[in-house]
Amino acid sequence: MKITGWLLVLLVVSARGAAYGYSGDLVKVVIKYVNFSVITDHRVDCESYEKAFVYKTLEITDSLSLSTFARLMHEFRIDTVGGCTVDSRAKIIVNYRTRQKDTICISKGDICLNGLPVVFDTRFVLFLKRLLKRHDKTFHW
Repeated sequence: MKITGWLLVLLVVSARGAAYGYSGDLVKVVIKYVNFSVITDHRVDCESYEKAFVYKTLEITDSLSLSTFARLMHEFRIDTVGGCTVDSRAKIIVNYRTRQKDTICISKGDICLNGLPVVFDTRFVLFLKRLLKRHDKTFHW
């Protein structure tokens, strides 16, 4: 019985790591973004992001940025209070070596991971801001 319990814990921890970018299996992060100051007359959900905006794209492949991204993403906590109603200004596709993909949509005050609301993570947002500013001097949050 003890072995079965430990196997269950190991499976849960392994699945959680894969789902939240914990492992070193990240190969590329693609950030599609517009300035966060953009105002629209309707809410832009994650699924219609590409149709709603003329956006810029940033691909991250360097190991230091991917490692930081994975560490911060691993700290995401699913928000069980409400649904995911983000008014997207950035859509992030996280690509893994296993060909699995996670999708993060973010606005000034909301984050969604694969359609689930995430408790707003200031450290992740600050990292994302610095990353975008470093590559795009015209970017405004």
